[in-house]
Amino acid sequence: MDTTFLPESLQLLVKNWMLWNQSQQYSVELEELLKNRNVDKIKTMFDGRLSFGTAGLRAAMAPGFKRMNDLVVIQSAQGIFHYMHSVFGSSLNTSGVIVGFDGRFNSKRFAELTSSVFLKHSIKVYLINEVCPTPFVAYGIKQYKCCGGIMVTASHNPKEDNGYKVLWNNGAQIIFPDDKNIQKSIIEHLMPEDGVWNTEEIYSNTLLINPLIDLQKRYNSFIDGLLFPNLEKKKTNIIFTYTPMHGVGYPYIRNVFESAKFNPVIVVEQQKDPNPEFPTVPFPNPEEGKSALKLAIETAENNGSRIILANDPDADRLAVAEHP
Repeated sequence: MDTTFLPESLQLLVKNWMLWNQSQQYSVELEELLKNRNVDKIKTMFDGRLSFGTAGLRAAMAPGFKRMNDLVVIQSAQGIFHYMHSVFGSSLNTSGVIVGFDGRFNSKRFAELTSSVFLKHSIKVYLINEVCPTPFVAYGIKQYKCCGGIMVTASHNPKEDNGYKVLWNNGAQIIFPDDKNIQKSIIEHLMPEDGVWNTEEIYSNTLLINPLIDLQKRYNSFIDGLLFPNLEKKKTNIIFTYTPMHGVGYPYIRNVFESAKFNPVIVVEQQKDPNPEFPTVPFPNPEEGKSALKLAIETAENNGSRIILANDPDADRLAVAEHP
């Protein structure tokens, strides 16, 4: 691919990305940009890199160091591993990390690449092998006494985006100075390590554990313990309408209500399953209010329901609306 038309500094960045990248998907996209000599767009993708903050990473999925893609995920995972190892030492091997992902494009792939990096260093990885809510990663850290966790999600961003949330051994998102130290560690470990691209091998690794069934049971039991004893749950006349906004929340809400012996929620059918296209709500943030809850309001009205519960796509925020 011809890069000679680019400024020298930008040309070096593009060449490095091409050298390290093994993803065909993003190579084809970059090839098209170079073919069209789209210097401005290439610059926005390659000139610099994503900044790692307390909320982790979040950007559109595309080639380049300033976008979410396989290479950036590997570099980020390597930086996180090496920083964690400097903090926790050998206990990282025995305590491990937990990894989850939402229903967006490439989320499972990014979670597998992340797991591959840690497994290459003989770190135990609890990989939740189905789409899951972000709070499950936080809860899993505490339950399994992990050193930290990673959730692949862009939360309520548009469909073009993906992201990377990092949680520490207290189950909370990282804070200063860990965020800055992780960013520094990423810069120090940019070259992909041997074997990390091969995600097929992770499933035969004995250090990979799928905790989903056990974690679900523990979580439901914990929620049940928060309820008032002897509460006559089936006698309530409140009908809850629920929307996960094309995200991961519905099976988990359904299971929690069932475990707690509540009447089931009325789900917004058009939005109940994970769909990375977000076809009915382009900006799936329940905090947007009426514009984002249009279908939920219609469903509530059709079912005589007064209360709407709405999760964002990774189910770490909840909006509650009361219908008059």
